[in-house]
Amino acid sequence: MMNFGEIAEFRRSEQATDFAQAWIRAQEAGDLASEWHMNLLGWSSDNPAHVLGIVLNLLDLSAENEAINEMVAIGPAEWLVEHCPDEFVILLREAIRSHPGFALATSWKRAHSEHPRWKALHTT
Repeated sequence: MMNFGEIAEFRRSEQATDFAQAWIRAQEAGDLASEWHMNLLGWSSDNPAHVLGIVLNLLDLSAENEAINEMVAIGPAEWLVEHCPDEFVILLREAIRSHPGFALATSWKRAHSEHPRWKALHTT
């Protein structure tokens, strides 16, 4: 499993940046079933570190776009939390502590959801 520093390094890669930009373009075009959307959801259980890196990039790239931020929160961020391996929770906690956009995107679910993963993140 990657550590948070390795996730930060991946975020700076051309692959991660290009993917996030393509996801946003598809979202803005209304293509919610794009390959970008489906791949990001599909990778949550197999490659959660890369998904987290891309989600953080999405939040950074769309910081001024409330509609995109909301879609990231109820889409890939929520899906990642609910479908990542149990041992990944420690990295989700680190993301909540270090990335204000991720903390905000996950705040409502952490406070209100009965899902065990969200409950585990509630005190973060």
